[in-house]
Amino acid sequence: MRRMFFLAVCLSWLGLGSIAEAHIRLASPLPRYVQDDTGLKTGPCGSGTATGKVTPLVPGQILTVSWKESISHAGHFRIALSASVGDFTEPTDLSIPATPPAWDLADGIADKTGTQTYTQDVLIPNQECPACVLQLLQVISTGTDGTNTGPFSGVYHACADVSISTANADGGTKLDAAASPDTRADLVSRDVSNFASPP
Repeated sequence: MRRMFFLAVCLSWLGLGSIAEAHIRLASPLPRYVQDDTGLKTGPCGSGTATGKVTPLVPGQILTVSWKESISHAGHFRIALSASVGDFTEPTDLSIPATPPAWDLADGIADKTGTQTYTQDVLIPNQECPACVLQLLQVISTGTDGTNTGPFSGVYHACADVSISTANADGGTKLDAAASPDTRADLVSRDVSNFASPP
């Protein structure tokens, strides 16, 4: 028992305890960083140890994004996608845009009471983008009741680097057959040589 207590204290000193208790953790697609609570607060993608992971996607694919909330907050979640993180705007309150910008794939995703794993399907634009960024935000208030109410408290950030190309298609890819070509200016591909690094 004494050895367990000593180990817990040592982990706390090393800062490893906070890594296990990050408020949100992006599970899929694979995150850009391994983050702790401090890293989550840095926009637009957080900070931490770079994973170097790039997730291959297909134009028109239906992607299931999954993440875990380990410390309960009130507020909501947002999922965005662009070729440049400079497109993403930082929320300054709990409001959800009536007309989301083109890069906003899903907004106002309800927070729930308690800690749990979330999943949300999003439609990947029907356009190639070899070096895109998917962003997950948790917009939080000071409450813990799972509603989108209360005083605005801040934002937690996580990102995944993704490559959208028809070359990534395989028999298991879930596609939206009705998806039409997407020519949004905000998906113009950026330099792939900088893909795994923060822009």
